[in-house]
Amino acid sequence: QQQQQQTMEKMDAINQVFKCVVCLGSLKDARLCPHCSKMCCMDCMRRWLASNKNCPHCRQALREEDLINCRWAKDVTDKLGDVERALHQFAPRDIRTDFCGEHPDALLSLYCHTCGACVCHNCALWGSHREHHLEDLNQVCNSHVEQISRQLNVLRSRQKELLKLMQEVEVNVETTRKARDKACTAIQKQTDACITAVDDQLRDKLKTLVERKNTLSQQSQMLTSLLQEIETQLQSKAKSELLSRSARLTEMFHKVQRLPISEFSYAQVPAEFVTDASPPFQWGELIIPAFRAKCEGAEENKAYLSDDIAFAGHAWRLKAYPAGVPAVQGRYLSVFLELLVGPPPDELPQKPLYDWVIEVACHDGSVAPISRESTSEFQKGDCWGFERCCRLEHIKQPGYLDAHGALLLRFAVRHVSYAQQVRVQEWYINKLEREAQERETVKEDLVRRLAAAQAKLIVSDASRGRPLAHPHAAAASQPDLLLPAPQPTSTTAAAAAEAYADHAMEAAGQQPGPHDCVCNRHRQQAHARSLRALMDWLIGAHLTDGGG
Repeated sequence: QQQQQQTMEKMDAINQVFKCVVCLGSLKDARLCPHCSKMCCMDCMRRWLASNKNCPHCRQALREEDLINCRWAKDVTDKLGDVERALHQFAPRDIRTDFCGEHPDALLSLYCHTCGACVCHNCALWGSHREHHLEDLNQVCNSHVEQISRQLNVLRSRQKELLKLMQEVEVNVETTRKARDKACTAIQKQTDACITAVDDQLRDKLKTLVERKNTLSQQSQMLTSLLQEIETQLQSKAKSELLSRSARLTEMFHKVQRLPISEFSYAQVPAEFVTDASPPFQWGELIIPAFRAKCEGAEENKAYLSDDIAFAGHAWRLKAYPAGVPAVQGRYLSVFLELLVGPPPDELPQKPLYDWVIEVACHDGSVAPISRESTSEFQKGDCWGFERCCRLEHIKQPGYLDAHGALLLRFAVRHVSYAQQVRVQEWYINKLEREAQERETVKEDLVRRLAAAQAKLIVSDASRGRPLAHPHAAAASQPDLLLPAPQPTSTTAAAAAEAYADHAMEAAGQQPGPHDCVCNRHRQQAHARSLRALMDWLIGAHLTDGGG
């Protein structure tokens, strides 16, 4: 009795773990708080969070999407309910319940397996259970209690495993948060380092510009003083005194003009900063001559294309319509950036993004350049840009067109990050290695086939005693077959050609014919040398064509 009472108390304690922290009832559609691991009903917590923003148990900030779905809670609560009902069924009852219903004075002492009921000895001896399968009630009860205890042990083990898993989830949550904080700290350090590097570059640029400004200021002050002095003398001095000071004034003029004005025309300090956050831009330009005439329709509105800029397996170009595309023709300049060559999207883990800039440059610095920037995904053949890059009236203002009426457009492209640039460069390196391997395979196959055919021809001619024909002599009779000078080949190809030529000479020497004499021997050697030169030329031509 005491043991079963303790079991009931433990079951109540277990049931308290699987109660809702809001309604204190049985769990329905159980959810788990990620902070304190207390469980609740989904509907109860939804109603709670409608007016509160924290957990009702631990008071930590909580949102509905932060709750963890406990699919296993229903299975555990159902099993605990079955165990609890079984314990109540076999728990000690009032003494009056242990008497037989048919024989009030007899205690229940047997269990009828046939009927599934508890009976007394009178029912077993003289009643309706006389020929049934009977067993001592205490033994049956103890057997059931042992079976239930085993199930309880299984449930306790399962509960321990679940609690262990919950603790692992909590540890994982904490580890993830710490990792996030660590990553943010690393990013902050990198950001601070980038800002420091940019500040250092700015300091150097400003130092250079300040030095130039001081130099120009000194020259300007010198000229101002000289002009004031000359004007004063012109207004206050007599003619004779002015003539006497003429040599000194001329010397002062020469001193001031000793340095040409070009010495003070400095190249502009680039207003760009190199950082570790993103790769540098790759720049290109497009010059549109006689821009005003093309805008006014004096010439056909066609697309002007820039020279390609290539890097890491990419090729870009700028496409400009001086009078605009048909939708905005005559009002706006239309400019587009086109990717001619690039990596296929299925060969990269994720689609690459590119930062790109299109700029209408100012040739004399009198006005600010017009710049348009964007970030886009590009695939081979894609063309992104601006139909309304800028108004034509604005471009026709002084400053954008040079003395010949030409317009300068500048464009730049870069990867959004160094990580993406590394991925694309790895793809490009693998592509080059595959192409080199394919060319090497084709070259080796070509060398083998050519050498085998030439060796077979030489052996056949030598066996018949024919004079060996000179390939260049045959080519001289047909101008279309003239061969250029042998191209340089690799060491392996040259060695193979030499080996095949030596083999041909040896084969020719082993098959003497009727004209086997010293002169014929010289012709054979000359033919072998020509064969070696021919093979060198063929191998060199193959390498020059890239395996074509």
